[in-house]
Amino acid sequence: MLKFSIVAAAVVAAISLAPIPVVTGPAVAQRFVAPPNDPKPAVSTYSCHNELGYLRRVYENELDRIEDANRVWVTPVCMGEDFGLIRNEGNAGALRARIAGSDAMMRALRGKDFRPDDVVGVRMTGEDTVILYVHPFHH
Repeated sequence: MLKFSIVAAAVVAAISLAPIPVVTGPAVAQRFVAPPNDPKPAVSTYSCHNELGYLRRVYENELDRIEDANRVWVTPVCMGEDFGLIRNEGNAGALRARIAGSDAMMRALRGKDFRPDDVVGVRMTGEDTVILYVHPFHH
């Protein structure tokens, strides 16, 4: 029994210390590199304002709970790109007046050099926490 235990331990040690073979060469590289004459170039269908269509409705009384500018995240969308973003693509159209009347949201917007008219989307992430999606229409 002792001999069997010693042999089993030696086999386990030999297996765990054995080097792992690494496969390299042209066959592996070929899997990860696109052919140089690929007839179909990669085309992105990503649009930076796609997620604005998936924002749920936010009510004015939900925005009234926001009292701390540190609970307001200002997130720019479509910066530096011409995607034809228009103000009514998100869910902020009817909320801009309420945003303009909120000290906390205005402090957060001014801190990032944006105005209420730049807000295109609003996402509540808690009872007193909000993300304002903005695009620099005024620049």
